[in-house]
Amino acid sequence: MAFRRSASWISCPFVLSLPLVIALGLFGCSSDLSVPSEAQLGCASAADCPSGWACNEKVSRCIKTENIDSTAPAIQGEVTVAPAVLKKGAKATVTFSVSEELSKPPVVTVNAGTDRLLTLASHPAGRDEANGEVGSPLAYVFSYAAAGDEPQNVESAISIVLTDKSGNESGKLSGKSVKFDFIKPEVPADKVFVTGSPAKKDGVVTVKFTVSEPLAAAPVVNLTHASRLTPLALDAASSGVDYVFTYTAAGTDPEDPAGLGLTVDLADEAGNAATVKLEKTILFDFTAPSLAGEPVVQPPVAKAGSLVSVTFEASEELSGDPVVTLGTVLMSKGGASGKTYTYSHV
Repeated sequence: MAFRRSASWISCPFVLSLPLVIALGLFGCSSDLSVPSEAQLGCASAADCPSGWACNEKVSRCIKTENIDSTAPAIQGEVTVAPAVLKKGAKATVTFSVSEELSKPPVVTVNAGTDRLLTLASHPAGRDEANGEVGSPLAYVFSYAAAGDEPQNVESAISIVLTDKSGNESGKLSGKSVKFDFIKPEVPADKVFVTGSPAKKDGVVTVKFTVSEPLAAAPVVNLTHASRLTPLALDAASSGVDYVFTYTAAGTDPEDPAGLGLTVDLADEAGNAATVKLEKTILFDFTAPSLAGEPVVQPPVAKAGSLVSVTFEASEELSGDPVVTLGTVLMSKGGASGKTYTYSHV
């Protein structure tokens, strides 16, 4: 056995049951100045350690000079942050592995105006009974929930500080960041354009708009009428924050003179979701125009070379001028007011 007296170690061939002084005299114990390498010696300064040992004041322990570890721990592999953009209340997880066992959990912070501590969520050093996998003592998972007062739409740096069992401390590691976004996406009214309305059967209506920020996925656009929702198709011309949607008139769409409304469901990269009602509407018209009443012909009976005029009213607004013939002869447009037209021929 061995025990310490001052800076010496007393070595005896067997366990002593007599008082120390008698034992030394009777059994011839010898002085051994060497300290077992596995000895655990506490210290406050170098004076507390035996020769050949140094005091690591960071961990208050004597370390054999030949075993001194001066290498700081490092991140092993890549640090992952998911998700990279957070809305209020959302939680991000930071996952990483380290190069050696640590004396205490890493200190992980995010610089969101001030350094804010992340919470240790998992350190799977043992066996995961749920899936039978053995965890690594070098793996860590930290989490952070957005409070809602962090600076928005800027990269907030994530820092990781490690301390190994020899007391070596790393600098701020990671190189990763997270962004905060607490504002719902919008569709500015002056960035919405509709073409092809009114639409006849099989006519194609195109809706173009720009959103206020990048989205997590393409928005969903619907025609609305009462409780009915009819989706529009995303067009390949969509790019970035500019979207193009199309709709082909089925011929059974409501011919509402007020038009059918348009809604856009969208969510940004942080998960802020919104449903926006566009100010534009789409009209459908599957009925051919007709005459509203009888046309007026002047004079009712005309001789050769006389000026003949025809005045009539259309049943609805027209997209172009009517074509009027007198027999096989085209009549000339004389004037128009709203839906009323006058044509003549000599």
